This record gives sequence, structure tokens and C-alpha cells, in this order.
Amino acid sequence: MSQSDLIELLLKDHKEVENMLGEADHGTQIGELFTRVRNTLETHENAEEQVLYPAVRRYVDGGDKLADARIAEQDEAAELLAQMDKMAPGSAELVAAFAMLKKAAAAHAQAEESEVFPRLRSAVSGDVLVELGRDFAAAKSGAGSGSLGGRSALEQQQDPRGDLLVERPGGATAPGGLVPPYEGRTTSTHEQSDPAAGSDTGG
Repeated sequence: MSQSDLIELLLKDHKEVENMLGEADHGTQIGELFTRVRNTLETHENAEEQVLYPAVRRYVDGGDKLADARIAEQDEAAELLAQMDKMAPGSAELVAAFAMLKKAAAAHAQAEESEVFPRLRSAVSGDVLVELGRDFAAAKSGAGSGSLGGRSALEQQQDPRGDLLVERPGGATAPGGLVPPYEGRTTSTHEQSDPAAGSDTGG
């Protein structure tokens, strides 16, 4: 029986999140649904940052820029989830934020599927993708947290990303003062600076 490779596992996760978010359109209470969505997204995104994006940085031409943009989107989603966690379960504010999350998650998945996955698949062998898939599954289960991170497949190096800034047209905010994730252009302030000079950057 053949093993699923990294991209196949990621596509499966994307479909799971899409279906879960769609439950709100079929009567599932958002307060009840939010906990499942949050846990699923956090697990998925943490595993991506341990395995997928180190591989993109190493193997894909222009991978640093590609990884920075997608990780910045995930950071924004994490911020939105943290805000949603403080909202009343049946509030209009949570309903509006959930709709925002659904739209943002779809845009992020589409960007990965159209930009990231094809370029990674063309850059590495099938065997590497299968090994990365094993690392991704381990990271999701917790076995790879803070240790494995894809190293068996790509001898991962620590890649500090620096502070990430998101420029939003007009500084527009959403209901309840929320800022829609993934709107505007994402830029990274990280430059390849001398590590010895980086201790006074602030953060």
C-alpha cells in the first residue's frame, strides 16, 4: 500500500477544513463549530510551519519569499482566532468573524494549491515528498513538535522570519474592530543580517 505524500495530506486537510467551515451554512451553531475549527487549523498550520515551509525554503527557487507570504497569512489567521476565542458564542460579532475566517481560509488554501504545491512537487522527487508526508503526520500528532520538523527529509535549518508587516488599503477594519486576514500586501522586514547584530532589533 502506497503512502500519501506531503501534498496529498495537505490537500486532504484543506478539504476537511472547507467541509467543517461549510457546516455553518447547514445549521451548525457557530459557537459549537468554532472550537473544532480552531483546533484543526492550529494543528494544520503548526505542522505546515514545521515541515512544508522549511522544504519550500530549501528546494523551491524563490522559496523564502513564497514561504514568508503564506506564513504571514497564517499568523493573521492565528490572531483572528485568538480574538474570536474571546467572543460570546452566540454573538453577531462571532458570526461576522467566522464568515471572515471562512473567506480567508479559502483564499489561503487556494494560494497554496496554485502557487506553493505545484512548485514544490516539481522541485523534489516523489520519495522526498513521501518522507515529508511522514514528517507532517508526525508533526500533527505532536511527535514532531519542536524536534522533528521535517529534518529527516531536508536537514532543516532554523530560518528566523523576522517581524511580518501587513499593509492594508486604507487601514480598513471589519465588524468589532477586526482586520480581515490576508487583505492587502504582505511584506517581511526580515533581511539576511549578521546574527551578531540582531540582538537589538526589538520585536
